[in-house]
Amino acid sequence: MLLKFAPAVPEEKTYDYYAMENAPENVKQAAKQVCPSNEEDGVLVALERLLS
Repeated sequence: MLLKFAPAVPEEKTYDYYAMENAPENVKQAAKQVCPSNEEDGVLVALERLLS
């Protein structure tokens, strides 16, 4: 499984794409899931969800 946390809409969908809550709306719409903001440790929250 490949994951990518990024501030922009992915050009290709060869991985699971997660957007941060503070990302632009078009980025969140393109994402598989929206995580909490970076100020709320969103990447850590997403990883914990995936690994549990």
